[in-house]
Amino acid sequence: MKALERLLSVADKANMTRKEQVAYEHSLKVYRDSLVTMGYAHDEGFSKGRAKGKAEGLVEGRAEGKAEGILLVVRNMKAKGMDIEQISQLTGLSKEEIE
Repeated sequence: MKALERLLSVADKANMTRKEQVAYEHSLKVYRDSLVTMGYAHDEGFSKGRAKGKAEGLVEGRAEGKAEGILLVVRNMKAKGMDIEQISQLTGLSKEEIE
């Protein structure tokens, strides 16, 4: 846009020929259209990226919460003296993971 602003400061639009005015208006339209398109693309990309990140965060958070819940149950089972084999069968964890 600065080049266009300089062009206007050097040559007044009124002094342009009709052909020059049409070319100038066309280049200004192309420039403005490009700005709008880039702004839209940026906003769309930002929105999609944010939604994707939020979804991934929810999945990760749920998985971590589930794992923490299972570990809490395992600790409680062990504290109550439950057999490791039985805990393994009930939780689906290996004996190594329980110990």
